[in-house]
Amino acid sequence: GPLYVSDLADQLKFDVIKPLLLPDESACIVPCNGCGVPIERHAFVDPTSSSEAWWIANTTEGGWIAVAFGLRDAGSDLLHSTLFPGDLGSGAACVLQVDLQTLGHAAEFSDSGWDVDVYYMNYVVLAVAPLLHVRHAGR
Repeated sequence: GPLYVSDLADQLKFDVIKPLLLPDESACIVPCNGCGVPIERHAFVDPTSSSEAWWIANTTEGGWIAVAFGLRDAGSDLLHSTLFPGDLGSGAACVLQVDLQTLGHAAEFSDSGWDVDVYYMNYVVLAVAPLLHVRHAGR
């Protein structure tokens, strides 16, 4: 789908868009099924005055994309927040999540959630996908 970028073409900051691209070097963006919306518990939160990071989530064919934004000017302090499976509408407590901004990071996404810390005017992108249980034939 299309991606809206407000920068002028000659002032595009590719480093901002790069975490949204598929890792196969195709320059394709992870396709979402709709528009990103705040997670339910942040729907009525003013992100510029909240002491925690503000979450936007969207569904994909393979799971969810969740982004934590640091929108409150906290000086040099980090804004902390935790994403829970229920924030994504996931009834399954056992899902795999990948931090798209660091290489090789994957972990079980349990009911205790996933903690993130983000500075003002920064963000953390997470891709969350259900784990598939494969059974061996004959067992």
